[in-house]
Formats: sequence, C-alpha cells, structure tokens
Amino acid sequence: MVVALAAFEEELADRLGRLRPLVDHLPDNAMGTHPKMVHDLFRELHSLKGAANLLGFHLLGGIAHRLEDLLAKVRDREVTVDGAVRSALRTGVDQIERLGESLYGQEEDDGEGLAQGDEPP
Repeated sequence: MVVALAAFEEELADRLGRLRPLVDHLPDNAMGTHPKMVHDLFRELHSLKGAANLLGFHLLGGIAHRLEDLLAKVRDREVTVDGAVRSALRTGVDQIERLGESLYGQEEDDGEGLAQGDEPP
C-alpha cells in the first residue's frame, strides 16, 4: 500500500501540473474552438477520480467527479465555457491540490497529513 500511496502522490502532482494550464487557457466557447482541451481536462479529471477512489480518497475523488460532470455539460453543449465555468474549475483544482497537500503532510498548519479516507477538518 505504501508504494501505491507514493505513486498516487506523484500522479497527483503530474495531473495537477497538466490541469492548471488547461484550465487557465481554456477559452470561452471552448467546445466550438478547442474541443480537445475540454476532452483533455475531462480525461485528466476522470483518471484522477479513479485513482483517488481506488485508494479510498473519496473526498478528492468526489471533487474530481463534480468537475468532470461540469465538463460533461460543456462537452454536451449544455453549458458554455465562460468566466464562471473557469472559476469553478479553478476552485475545484485548488481544492484537490489542498487535499493532496493534506494527505501527504505538506500542509503548513500542522504537517501531520491525513490517514487514508479521512477528510480534512
């Protein structure tokens, strides 16, 4: 299990490194002009959700799932990318990052981290 947790820590950092620029550069009406960006965001979140849930990090997986749902609506053209959508995506990615920091003891306030499946205070 220790190996899986270390691998997830690396995967989380890699995926966050790909998610941030995609969200930051996602243009208005992305499905009309940049559908691959929407697909890439969806895929990153889908993979992150699966890995998190597999290891019992359900809160993190749940946030990824909600962002994935939002992107599904963008993909299905029920919602258009605008400032509010980008803000929701950024907020969700920030939450995932904070949870990751808390899971791996990188949080500045106490540095203790969380056990598998725990939720932050």
